[in-house]
Amino acid sequence: MQNQKIVSALLVGCGMLVWFVSMSLMESALSYFDLHYGIYYAASIAVPIFLGFATAVVTLKMSKVTNFLTEVVVELKKVTWPSSKDTWAATFVVIVFVVLVSAMLGAIDLGWAYLVKEIIIQR
Repeated sequence: MQNQKIVSALLVGCGMLVWFVSMSLMESALSYFDLHYGIYYAASIAVPIFLGFATAVVTLKMSKVTNFLTEVVVELKKVTWPSSKDTWAATFVVIVFVVLVSAMLGAIDLGWAYLVKEIIIQR
């Protein structure tokens, strides 16, 4: 039952995402064509609400989708997540590595720029 609540919340969130994206697209289209009046304005409100609601309802009714997402939730509960200390240590290692590689590539770039300037341009 708990997994079903998580799946339902996820699919409602997908519906809200569809609503937000379609609302943004409708507002952009109305602004581009300068149609902020009458039926166009009403459609810019109604269509995204309908699309978001329809997305949530249709995906909730599709048993393949809900079964798949329920299995995903079950598998994610089996995952052994790293501790906060391990996560910070791995993040620090990545940051140090990125800084070292960036410095190395910067030095190579400066070297090539110097060679191109002195050898090719001076001739």
